[in-house]
Amino acid sequence: AVVSTQSGHYGRVKTSVSCLQAETAGQAETIRSLQLQVRTKDQFISELQESTSSLRRSSGEAGEKLERLTAEHQNVVRSCNQLKAEKMELVVNTKKVKKEKSTDCDSALIPLL
Repeated sequence: AVVSTQSGHYGRVKTSVSCLQAETAGQAETIRSLQLQVRTKDQFISELQESTSSLRRSSGEAGEKLERLTAEHQNVVRSCNQLKAEKMELVVNTKKVKKEKSTDCDSALIPLL
């Protein structure tokens, strides 16, 4: 009866050890899977950080380009305004010249009459 009890106890211990080994193997697999997920997420975070840095650089370059274009636009507007003023001056001068020619022609014709 003692042998039977010991072998029954041994069988239960052996079964418990097998269950613990299976659980440990399952936990080890879970740990490996989690480590892989962490590495994947770390890689994703790294890629996001690189993309963010790249976007910041691009944004800075775009801001500088916008400033240059704004300055160029202001120069073009100033040039246009200057050309409009010069045009108005030419129109006024042309009217004066036409009026003077007309007056000169009239005064030249008066003695002929």
